[in-house]
Amino acid sequence: MIKVILVFLLTTVFCFAKVIPTYFVAKASSASTVKGNLQGVGFQVLSTFKLTPSKTIITVTNSELKNSNTFVAAINVLVNANKEVKVQNPNYFGLAYGAGKFPKTVSNLASALGTLTGSKEGLEASKLPKYHFMFGMPYFNEQIVVGGANPIKPVLYKLNLPNGNILVGHKLSPSNRRFLSKINSMDNAALLPYQSLISGGKAKIMNAKYYLALSLPKLGMGDFMKISDIPGKIEDDIKADYK
Repeated sequence: MIKVILVFLLTTVFCFAKVIPTYFVAKASSASTVKGNLQGVGFQVLSTFKLTPSKTIITVTNSELKNSNTFVAAINVLVNANKEVKVQNPNYFGLAYGAGKFPKTVSNLASALGTLTGSKEGLEASKLPKYHFMFGMPYFNEQIVVGGANPIKPVLYKLNLPNGNILVGHKLSPSNRRFLSKINSMDNAALLPYQSLISGGKAKIMNAKYYLALSLPKLGMGDFMKISDIPGKIEDDIKADYK
């Protein structure tokens, strides 16, 4: 009987170990405290903006993230006033983008934010490198050219990467930022701001059909049908920053 229980426990741990949470969750704190604590452990704050009166998004980077030379070079921290702090898990997005894991970054996040709990959202590690939502949907490498080497409108941040690429954070138009409320996912607003990556004189974005599905893995087709126009609107929004 004891052996059966041990086998069950080991099997359960093994199964759960394969699932990588999309976000980390920490106890509630103020935006100013979170920002100061992140800076205190070596993070560089790239931008801070209020999505709603109670939700502030802080985008940060560090040397480990920047060395990825890809979209995970900057991660977002959502400060949901009086509720929780929720941060993109760099290991989850790093595996999806072919950049691997970021142990030092995760350790520093825990030092800054306190105990981190994996979110309910997540995917098996083996599915992340070639993730796509379903048949016919885009993969990570099916990116969209949105402009040339320089945005002409104000952006939230521009981050120079070691390989010469530039990561850009875009503040979507107010109407497009509200899409999360249509699918009851405002607590996952850490997927914003949307990014473009300038490389070789061209700016590209991840196809929003890929990025939104990756960032919201618990949503089903019915939920995404409610925002079926959003990927195209996001593309138009960012193209407008480069015109």
